[in-house]
Amino acid sequence: MPQKAPRNLEKHQCKEHTLETHSHREGRYIVRLPFKNYPPISISELRSIAVSNLKQRLIRDSINVSEYREFLAEYETFGHMIKSSPTEIVKPEQIYYIPHYAVLRDSNATSRLRVVFNVLCHTSNGMSSNDHMLVLDFRGI
Repeated sequence: MPQKAPRNLEKHQCKEHTLETHSHREGRYIVRLPFKNYPPISISELRSIAVSNLKQRLIRDSINVSEYREFLAEYETFGHMIKSSPTEIVKPEQIYYIPHYAVLRDSNATSRLRVVFNVLCHTSNGMSSNDHMLVLDFRGI
């Protein structure tokens, strides 16, 4: 029984977070990431891992780089990400890189390329972005 209480508490916190931070803009629902503790979070260097994995997949899967760049530009336009320079001087705990890769769907005429974000990718300290998030569970809301 004691193990169930924290899970219910976390579910309640996530529900409250969702209700407090959601918005609707241009036909899309937006919910801020539900961190267990407010940033900065304790996550190690991930940029080099993300870049290396992306380069390998682009080569291996023969992804059209211009198509991939178009997707990323659209993501930036919608405000879902902010482009940062590799030489930009910032505190490392203020930037979170989410590894991602492209998946081609030749059968889909409207959006052939889909991007998958890997929040389970572990950093050099063994933690992933997902380890710092509340579980978003819409059942019973």
